[in-house]
Amino acid sequence: MDYRWKREHGDQVYRRPRNPLTDPLADVKQPLSRERRGKAKIEFSPEDVHMIRAKFSATQQEFADLIGIKRETLRNWEEGRRRPHGPARALLRAIDADPVLLAKVLNWHSRDFVPEPDDWVLE
Repeated sequence: MDYRWKREHGDQVYRRPRNPLTDPLADVKQPLSRERRGKAKIEFSPEDVHMIRAKFSATQQEFADLIGIKRETLRNWEEGRRRPHGPARALLRAIDADPVLLAKVLNWHSRDFVPEPDDWVLE
């Protein structure tokens, strides 16, 4: 062991560099309260999923094909047996925010697509 470094730099405290993969907010985050611990956050109720699909006037099969899931999965969401998670939840959030734009992006009825009139654009 090299004791010269310790003699020369003994007053300095050696700190290992932080791991860049650790959460930078770990010191700030608070643990969940006892009431919220173990309970999932429900962002979309079954009625919400049904209303989002209704914005497209689509059947369950058409809407499931549009967002790339199985019809049974969509039916389970609408009947409350399951909830959307991950990318599906993010896609539902985007569809709920701007269904016209997402319809264009997802090529909803691309053969029959008619551009929206200028007076529909919200500014």
